Amino acid sequence: MRTFLCLGLAACLLACGDDGEETEAPPPPPDVKAFMENYFVVFDSYDKNAIVALYDPAVTADISGLGMLSGFEEVRAEWLDPFTSAFPDYTHTVNSITVEGQHATADFVFRGTHQAELLGNPPTGKELVLPIIGNYDVADNEVVNFTLEYDVAIVVAAITP
Repeated sequence: MRTFLCLGLAACLLACGDDGEETEAPPPPPDVKAFMENYFVVFDSYDKNAIVALYDPAVTADISGLGMLSGFEEVRAEWLDPFTSAFPDYTHTVNSITVEGQHATADFVFRGTHQAELLGNPPTGKELVLPIIGNYDVADNEVVNFTLEYDVAIVVAAITP
């Protein structure tokens, strides 16, 4: 019986291609909840390079008041740069993050003071307090698609005299 088990083990090792070297286990799937918690920490660090690294270069977005955006360069030009420049003291307060598979929904509040032009409107000095529901699809520790839903009238009130 012992000979049979040894032969079976040897056959299994040959079939599995074990050449005596250790093989690396595949990396664990990304923890979407941890990624999203870090996402807001990174955003509030004001480190543009770190913020850029959060997104897949081919990211798509649907943002209230702006519509559909395709590719990171368009997302950056139409949303990220204008809003972070107009509200340079911005912060995010996260109320909740729920995750299902690779999809996360975040309920958060964006807060900042209108200090630079936004959408052709000069700075008003008004505070923007904007509740947002964000839906994010995450793959390989990058956002590949997201939507931001909020009341555009709140933004308009903050950026108009």
